[in-house]
Amino acid sequence: MLDQAAEWVVRKGLEAPVLMFLEMHRPLTTLASVGYTLGQPPLMFLFGFRRTEELRLLLSDRDNVEALMQRIERRSKERRAPATPPRKAGAP
Repeated sequence: MLDQAAEWVVRKGLEAPVLMFLEMHRPLTTLASVGYTLGQPPLMFLFGFRRTEELRLLLSDRDNVEALMQRIERRSKERRAPATPPRKAGAP
């Protein structure tokens, strides 16, 4: 799920705002998880129970938030890296 979320963020070009949001709210992950639980019923209607429960569990652990941030950064760098062919050995 982390990879899917990171891919979606990078595909939409939202790396900077998402990373800033996650960084600012990292100390509040437990509190955010509780708040998310309160808002879960309308989200379940939109996204389904399984998906909203996965998201709640993901956001409830600081390690998961850190892992998501790292994956977003890595995918963003991969997308920005120019596609250069590998150089031959001994070539200038």
